[in-house]
Amino acid sequence: MNQGDSEATSPGLLTAAEAAERLGVKRETIYAYKSRGLLRAQPTGRAGREGGGQFEPADVDALRQGRRGPASAADDRPTTALTLIEDDAVYYRGLPIEEVAGRHSFEQTASWLIEADWGEERTWLADPAATSVARQTLGSIPTGALPLDQIRVAVSAAAVADPMRFEISPAAWIITGRRLIATVVESLPLIGEDPGEAGATTPSLAARLWPRLTAQPADPVGIALLDAALVVHADHEFGSSTMAARIAAGVGADPYSVVLAGLTCYGSGSHSGDSLRVEDLLASSAAYSDPAVALGSVLRPYGTCPGFGSAVHPPGDPRATFLLDALERTEAPRAETVMRLAESATARGLGSPNKDFGLGGLAFTYNMIHGASEAIFAIARMAGWLAHGLEARSTGLTRAHARYTGVAPRR
Repeated sequence: MNQGDSEATSPGLLTAAEAAERLGVKRETIYAYKSRGLLRAQPTGRAGREGGGQFEPADVDALRQGRRGPASAADDRPTTALTLIEDDAVYYRGLPIEEVAGRHSFEQTASWLIEADWGEERTWLADPAATSVARQTLGSIPTGALPLDQIRVAVSAAAVADPMRFEISPAAWIITGRRLIATVVESLPLIGEDPGEAGATTPSLAARLWPRLTAQPADPVGIALLDAALVVHADHEFGSSTMAARIAAGVGADPYSVVLAGLTCYGSGSHSGDSLRVEDLLASSAAYSDPAVALGSVLRPYGTCPGFGSAVHPPGDPRATFLLDALERTEAPRAETVMRLAESATARGLGSPNKDFGLGGLAFTYNMIHGASEAIFAIARMAGWLAHGLEARSTGLTRAHARYTGVAPRR
């Protein structure tokens, strides 16, 4: 390799391409490993600016041998047996999320994450008293509050209505978690027809959530897709909201507080919000014959386009791929707008669709209320937060130690 090559390395270091060859993965995967802290880059010279950094051979070999993270530094990161992100795929307890979504309901998936047991296909029942309190409380908040805000209020109200919330043994945690998620779903205002009135049996959580997100009549295909969306977004390893939930659980918080910790972090501008912008983008794009015009209308004021590109999944977010493929197969009239916009954005170099575009596309296709994409994600991720909370309680919380950079202490 000559000195003028942008991939030239410092002595002893590997380029991204060389590290990828050594690990047997794509070069994009190396960048994903870097963004998740699994490989530490050494940004030196031109290669550091253009090639994404250079890597210690010992660190690459450690990753190849299954020791996650730099071998040259102490690895004190928390461990998990729940979710693995690797080679641009996501696994729940070793199973690809696409396989899980194709075979199991959201309730079963949540049980798999929380309990490590699929169990029987059980109905998750809401707590009547907590649901009543949550509905009354939601009735007093300002009209037009987004679903995510309503969910936060519902969780808080349900907590106040549960005198047993401080019982946090594993068995109680699991029971409370099921009741909490079902209670939140049934607390949200009805927009369509209540599926519970149609028969004697209690419908699935997805079927109960459907009329709270759209006035469109219950559609078996749409409900199945909503259920799958809940499945593939139930967990995603150590995102910021999950870390907040784990910290809360690690200091003994109850399940409601653990979920609220996750919701508080998810509600921040840098964690959520893009799916809302995707909903707006898709709504406006329906008025344009050329999807590029809709994309340009967003790029001009913001400089970026929501719903495309991912630091964790550079080649493409598997959650979005799964949802968009399923949407395309439905042949729903509005799905064509979603697909045309995704194809146009990718063709113009904006990157592959991410989870925000997938959720926004689902909400748009079925004419859901504004903010439905955030609500789907939040309800799905409650399962992950509860699973991580239970795991954090069993493994304990490791106190982080700061690296002091202030004024030298007076001795």
